[in-house]
Amino acid sequence: MKKYIVFTGGGSGGHIAPIRAVAPILKEKGYTLKWVGSSRFEKRAAHSLNIPFVSILSGKMRRGLTLKNIVKNFFDLFKVALAFFQSLFFLLRKRPKLVFSTGGFVSVPLVVAAGILRIPVVIHEQTIGFGLANKIALPFASRVLLAFENSKKHIPKKYWKKVEVVGNPIRSDLLNGSREAFFKHFPQFQGIEKPVLYITGGGQGAKQINEVVFHLLPTLLNDFLVIHQVGETGLEEAKTFTKSLDEELASSYIPLGFIGEELPHIYTTASFAVSRAGAGTVNEFHTFRIPTVFIPLRPTQNDEQMKNAQWFIERNDGFIIEPEELSKEILLTHIKKLSEYNDRKREPRENDTVTHILNHIL
Repeated sequence: MKKYIVFTGGGSGGHIAPIRAVAPILKEKGYTLKWVGSSRFEKRAAHSLNIPFVSILSGKMRRGLTLKNIVKNFFDLFKVALAFFQSLFFLLRKRPKLVFSTGGFVSVPLVVAAGILRIPVVIHEQTIGFGLANKIALPFASRVLLAFENSKKHIPKKYWKKVEVVGNPIRSDLLNGSREAFFKHFPQFQGIEKPVLYITGGGQGAKQINEVVFHLLPTLLNDFLVIHQVGETGLEEAKTFTKSLDEELASSYIPLGFIGEELPHIYTTASFAVSRAGAGTVNEFHTFRIPTVFIPLRPTQNDEQMKNAQWFIERNDGFIIEPEELSKEILLTHIKKLSEYNDRKREPRENDTVTHILNHIL
């Protein structure tokens, strides 16, 4: 049988995480891989894994019944139709052994085309709910892998025989971080005795979090070394704020547009975090036992970020701030409360989800 697998999924770091976890192992086993997507975010992830990227059109279903959304949905229907034919012709040419989909609207045309061509499809749902793209994919899927048992209630019973709960995977490279490598990546922190606070709004940053953090920097940097993932669009503003700090405080702050190979070392070294609550990020903070203040993105489908954060808080140290309540004072108060959790275990939790996913792919 042809050792050729196609990945699809994207739109957020959570959708990309399962692909990043399984792809290196499949490459080691001699599989030819391709990633079908639409955004620069997915393309960058594919290139970081040395996986050829195939770009297709992508549409989105907006739920609010506003005139603007109705018009956008109408035009996006044509994009989705074109993307379906792009996917169909691609699959007819390549005839892969299997399609592995992690959701997001870019995945729908490829999954439907694969189902029509009777190419096996394995889908993975990362959230506590069940995403609309994966709901559309259900009739075409051979297997449906869930991160949480709770997701099953969102799936019609006639599909339950396809379902297995496997969890959210962790990339193996994330488990290979070290404090020594952290300080090599960020030498300006060398010799400064402060705990590391990791602040992230996800792979594309979060303007709401950034603006509050920028104004807190003169206070935060007295007590913490701060790694701040601001997103590429927030990097210039972060640099402007950095210039307004005195030199000693500025040495304790590093804003980054994108975080790549540094991430394992950040997770190993960070004492605390402030974050959105995407499924992939929450899973990683849980694995590394990092006390976290979550500011979930709202609105999201099924309020999934709030549910992700609540799941974490039930099992770990941390707090949730409603996004509409976020202010400098409230965030600072919760970060100070995090400082009480300074005895966290350094050993990451075991995670065998990759093995379970591979059992359904191979």
